[in-house]
Amino acid sequence: MNAETAKRQFLEYIEIERGRAVKTVENYDRYLTRYFAQMKIKNMSKIAEQNIRNFRI
Repeated sequence: MNAETAKRQFLEYIEIERGRAVKTVENYDRYLTRYFAQMKIKNMSKIAEQNIRNFRI
């Protein structure tokens, strides 16, 4: 799945179905955008748990 499509679907899910605040959704968007850019993620299959751990540090 395309990373941008997955991100959009996730953000819609947390806002609509989980009832998260707009600022929370904006923060998730900002972090995911930065993660995808830094790790050069275009496709969700490129995401690995170790990459996420390294990004968080």
